[in-house]
Amino acid sequence: MTLLSGVCIILILRKVASWHFEKTMDRWSYINTHAGETGSEIAECLIQRNNIQATRVHITEGVKTGAYSRYGKTILLSKDIHDSRSVAAIAIAAHEVGHSECDRDNGLIMYARYCLVPFGIILSKAVPILLIMYFFINWMVYILVAAVLAIMCLQLMSVWIEHDASRRALKMLKKARKYNDSEIRAIKKTLNAALMTYLVNVFNFKIG
Repeated sequence: MTLLSGVCIILILRKVASWHFEKTMDRWSYINTHAGETGSEIAECLIQRNNIQATRVHITEGVKTGAYSRYGKTILLSKDIHDSRSVAAIAIAAHEVGHSECDRDNGLIMYARYCLVPFGIILSKAVPILLIMYFFINWMVYILVAAVLAIMCLQLMSVWIEHDASRRALKMLKKARKYNDSEIRAIKKTLNAALMTYLVNVFNFKIG
């Protein structure tokens, strides 16, 4: 009963975090910044200002999304973020530049996560099997606990990387002096809403 309650709480928290992020994105996707720059323009600006070499900005598929490819040294923004002048677009674009800067300064951490993700995916798929085996083999609980802890550690690493990217993004945007205090607060709220989804996923024993 306790396990079932815990699962229900986690599912509810995931839904709430996802809903909050979508609501925040929707709110700030219709409000443009005074600077008037698009997501791609501010990304290029921050890349140049912070001496992040060999990083390019491209359009990718999807909606209200962004990503950073450390091997291609490429920032990928969905078209609505790439071409938008909204607060949400600036937040996402700057966040991905934050990943790029983190890769420059702490490349080993991002490389370690990249290498560990396939291992985490295998473990997450093995958890249901291990759980079933536990009912027949008591000592299987030790392997199950080890697998769950390993997945949680990888999720926590993701939280740290996302938090660091957002922290760097805010620092770069403040340094650029292109946005007023109310816009910076709105950008911070957007980044925090995204981070909450990663925090909740720490207790979601599934990767990929």
